[in-house]
Amino acid sequence: MDHKNNLLYGIFAGVLLLFLNNSFAVSTIQHLFDSMPLAYMTVRFILYVLSFIGILTVAFCSIELIIEVLKFRKQR
Repeated sequence: MDHKNNLLYGIFAGVLLLFLNNSFAVSTIQHLFDSMPLAYMTVRFILYVLSFIGILTVAFCSIELIIEVLKFRKQR
């Protein structure tokens, strides 16, 4: 994979995590689906899954960056 794309995915995942874990976003979603508890639970589940994918993406980008730095240090 291209390293620039990985960095962009990592940044996007971090911003997504900040947005999804915001209390304002959670309360807004709760008020939107106040009369539909099943829809609210479904949306919250989707947000949790997206947040988990974001965490995995940030972890993958961090590990790949560490590996690249170690390779660069060995070459010098």
